[in-house]
Amino acid sequence: MRQERLAYEYAAALFSLAREQKADDAVYADLVDVSELLGGEKRIVTFMESPAISFDEKKSFVERVCRGSRLTGYFLLLAIRRKAFPLLPLIARQYRSLLEEANGKVPVSITSASPLDDKKRSAVVQKLNGLLQKTIVPEFTVDQSLVAGMVVRYGDTILDGSMKTQFAVLKEQLVKEQS
Repeated sequence: MRQERLAYEYAAALFSLAREQKADDAVYADLVDVSELLGGEKRIVTFMESPAISFDEKKSFVERVCRGSRLTGYFLLLAIRRKAFPLLPLIARQYRSLLEEANGKVPVSITSASPLDDKKRSAVVQKLNGLLQKTIVPEFTVDQSLVAGMVVRYGDTILDGSMKTQFAVLKEQLVKEQS
């Protein structure tokens, strides 16, 4: 949880600067590129975290790899100095949420008990767009432990319409009645 908060703080600061410079989309594209690079090559994180490697060598590497926004390059160097480089994938996700929110979109996680076909997905998205009065950016996942129904998460709100939760509530009520 602490890492999520820290990642949010870095993302918010970067987003604020990028928005001022009208480079918010370019910075996001850079963050995605770097995050994908980190995801595929763990040795880069090890290299960036190593105290045996000088800052100048790390800076040189960032300058060769990051050919996008100058702001992104400065940010990556700051992340190296502050030992936050391993948080970049999480920072990129937080940045994406801020970017979408600024563009009037709300990231929403929708978890269902079974895969939803395109027609059901579309119906869920339409219903949530109306409910939230915003354009949602859905992320669909499947969790068979839900038994049936779905769980919708956006911001700090959770709408839980799963059978798993309903069974748990029913069980709790039965236990109370027997006591």
